[in-house]
Amino acid sequence: MELIKNRFLYRVWDKTQNKMIYEDLGAYCSCDKGLQNCYDDAVLMQCTGMLDVNGLKIFEGDIVRFTHSSDPQHNLDAALVEWKTEWCGFYIDGNRTLNWRMRLVIIGNIYENPDLVGGQV
Repeated sequence: MELIKNRFLYRVWDKTQNKMIYEDLGAYCSCDKGLQNCYDDAVLMQCTGMLDVNGLKIFEGDIVRFTHSSDPQHNLDAALVEWKTEWCGFYIDGNRTLNWRMRLVIIGNIYENPDLVGGQV
């Protein structure tokens, strides 16, 4: 997996339009002290700084397929990318630290494809 130069990229899920927004995020969040304080109808998600095997930027909220390089029993068909504040990092499957050595493919996101991880948002 590749790293990208600017990992401080964001996107917003617009709850009223049910679509992902990648530009003009100021319409969804205040920018007084950096991008923060999203309005009730928006969910802010940060880029992890990594690319999947197809060159797509991986964001929190993405659902990925994980293929272990040497042990197929550790493969995951669908795992949610999450930021864990208490551990100060991005994780998949609740407890695996996201790192550049992982072979990941984005297969959806939690807002457009919640069924991939067995639930609702």
